[in-house]
Amino acid sequence: MDKNESISLNLITKHSLKNLILELPKRFARDNISQTGGQLAYFFLLSVFPFLIFLNALLGFLNISVESIIREISAIAPEEIVVLLRGYLESVVETRNTSLLSIGLLASLFSASKAVDSLIIALNTAYDVENKRNFITKKAVSIFFTLILGFAIVISLLLPALGKNVAFLIADFFRISNIIVFVWVYIRWVIVFFILFITIALLYHIVPYVNQPFKNSLPGTFFAVTSWLLVSYGFGIYVNNFANYSAVYGSIGAVIALMFWLYLTGIILVLGGEINDILYRYYEATKSKHDEVKIAPKTDEAILDDKFNELKENLIDSN
Repeated sequence: MDKNESISLNLITKHSLKNLILELPKRFARDNISQTGGQLAYFFLLSVFPFLIFLNALLGFLNISVESIIREISAIAPEEIVVLLRGYLESVVETRNTSLLSIGLLASLFSASKAVDSLIIALNTAYDVENKRNFITKKAVSIFFTLILGFAIVISLLLPALGKNVAFLIADFFRISNIIVFVWVYIRWVIVFFILFITIALLYHIVPYVNQPFKNSLPGTFFAVTSWLLVSYGFGIYVNNFANYSAVYGSIGAVIALMFWLYLTGIILVLGGEINDILYRYYEATKSKHDEVKIAPKTDEAILDDKFNELKENLIDSN
């Protein structure tokens, strides 16, 4: 890479961020992201409670308390949502069996697959492409990411809940120092972030019907994961201290709060795809202009000089 090319690439990075700030609000309105967020929130909500049935039955087999899961959810979710989820889980805590595990899993997969189908449409709209995959491939992609997202959510909830007990078991089993217990307290959150990051990156890389390098999905992934964590934390503070959904909506206030939280989640996921597409399109456009400069066509004066030199050589040869 020569000096001029290096300078040009630095300018691309600088101006691409400016272009992103200007373009993203236009995309938000053009692609109806707010409406898409509402649609995703509806299907997310349908899958939450069947998923809790499945999770509750799974906890019974893993001998993990419901309270440990609720404690981890409360770290990011508003108190009203936590109370709603705790009440629902406690209402079915005495009925853990394989039938509930199967029914909860199937119901959750069905509802979640509808959410994933809507997300696939939204991401292809974000990338401004038509999904030309055949029916079988579309369903395979939908089912695959339904399972992957479900797995990521389960692991993200279970890992923090496992806590020091699992760390002690691992230390005793492998006969290693108990220092792993103290390391686990911090590294488990890094693992959770990494799992969510890889899952969302794969979603942005595979779902849109475009051929792009995997690294192009990373900016939107970083935005989606970090924004979701920050928004969830901020929304929790807002609901717990300023907004009282139960006072306004009565007994369904917690459901409204949960719905709005899921609505924000849907918007963030779609915005991540929009960010990836905006940055990639700007990069490609700027790269094309950069290449045109490097292989710029000759000017009229240069063409005349070439013709004159060619004619001069012909005259010399004829003599």
